[in-house]
Amino acid sequence: MIKEFNKFVNKSCELFGFDKEQFIKDIQNTTRSFLPPNIEKGNFDDCIYSKNDKYICQWYESLKKCKPDYSLYNSKFYLMSSWICHDLFSKGYLTIIARRKKEFKKPKVIIDFGCGLGFSSLKLQNIFKCKVYATNVKDSQQAVFNKEVFKDKVELVTDIRKLPKCDLAYCSEYFEHFENPIKHLKQILKLVTPEFFVFANSFNTIAVGHFNVYNGKSADETKELFQKALMNAGYVQLKQTWNNRPQIWKKNI
Repeated sequence: MIKEFNKFVNKSCELFGFDKEQFIKDIQNTTRSFLPPNIEKGNFDDCIYSKNDKYICQWYESLKKCKPDYSLYNSKFYLMSSWICHDLFSKGYLTIIARRKKEFKKPKVIIDFGCGLGFSSLKLQNIFKCKVYATNVKDSQQAVFNKEVFKDKVELVTDIRKLPKCDLAYCSEYFEHFENPIKHLKQILKLVTPEFFVFANSFNTIAVGHFNVYNGKSADETKELFQKALMNAGYVQLKQTWNNRPQIWKKNI
């Protein structure tokens, strides 16, 4: 993890002109603003960034005006948040996937939706030794970072309509960034038809890019609708992880 952190810091400073010493301090301060009150109980849904953070305030103020401020996706804060999310959560999900590798048979194609900094995509490629595609927002800081770290190991795609069919779809902290996540879920399942669908949602989490309500539904209602949509599409959940994160579903063919 130290190696990944150093890569994140050094490459970010190189690409975006950050002062290294100050950038590290900013990461430390941002990490401290992340409040996981129930993390020791395995409940990640209530983890929140400090509500007083100016970027958080700016995002939720934009939601009040019904004009989501997506410019924040290109802020240093969002870049740092992506690292923190990977460090606190995603790496744990990937450890679980590695331990349960045999359950996924031998996938030939994997898609990492909303790949963040791309470390999860690289890890998936390392675990399964197969073709991995990763999606991100075109021309965003994250996408620029992805291109630098992926090299020829992972293929970045910024238009999901150009994705191929896949054996395994991986979505970590992804659907919270869509105002209508159920519609997007159905779109993905129809588009890439994965046999295995792995996800970790945090609809209750306060963060830049997350919504207060999802298509008029609360976070709890959205979680229920999400599972129903998977079941209606013919998927069944495999053995639960200790805290049900990530959830692993398989197409019941």
